[in-house]
Amino acid sequence: MNRLPENALPHGANALPSDTDRRNSPAKMQIGAVLARMGLLFFALAVAFLGAAPIGFWLFGWEGVAAAGLAVAVCSFAGAVAELSPLFFSQVLTQVLFSMLLRVSLPMGACLALVGLKHPLVEAGAIYQLLVFYLITLIVESSLAVGRMRRQESIGSL
Repeated sequence: MNRLPENALPHGANALPSDTDRRNSPAKMQIGAVLARMGLLFFALAVAFLGAAPIGFWLFGWEGVAAAGLAVAVCSFAGAVAELSPLFFSQVLTQVLFSMLLRVSLPMGACLALVGLKHPLVEAGAIYQLLVFYLITLIVESSLAVGRMRRQESIGSL
């Protein structure tokens, strides 16, 4: 193929990356880690929804289930977008601040929109559901962020 002679590069390095180098590139590994964190977040929110939906149905009927579904959808979207921050920012502090901004503004904006529109889901507990699922999202993502920062610190100290 298009490889240089062994003595052309220091220590016998090849000019073209091998297939294993491309499969294990840092960018692909980082995307895999982001997808894994999103999966954990979605799993936690799905488990919480399985607990909240029957309570919503018991208290408000199908509108209570819809309120729980709306809360899960908004918090899942906010969490997923917040988890993408390592792909765009290299500094950990910037990643955390961007994640916090998205994680807070989207659910709270949804609360303000529901109240401002006097939506019927407000009467069905949508605000309470959004706050509960926001807290669940905050706990899960904060624990994932602390783990990510610890791993980056341990890699940086090597």
